[in-house]
Amino acid sequence: MPPAPRGTATSWRIFLKTQAHGMLATDLFHIDTVTLNRLYVLFVMEVKTRHVHILGVTAYPTGQWVTRCARELMATLDTRAADFRFLIRDRGANFAD
Repeated sequence: MPPAPRGTATSWRIFLKTQAHGMLATDLFHIDTVTLNRLYVLFVMEVKTRHVHILGVTAYPTGQWVTRCARELMATLDTRAADFRFLIRDRGANFAD
């Protein structure tokens, strides 16, 4: 039996455009220091405005550290925190469930 036909094809691009006002994206990137130490930077970007929040820098990112940084961001956003419905992230081990 073939799959049911779809009424409209919603692409990822269309979804992002329509939902960007309520979307955050987060990830970690690393920087290597002059002394060859690796530091990890956690950031969150508001997709609609492309405003980037640097949440923290650590040598050893853990799920607990990421959770604490996320809570601090929610406190910083205060009443605007309720405007966000979606969080885009990867399935990295640094993110807690």
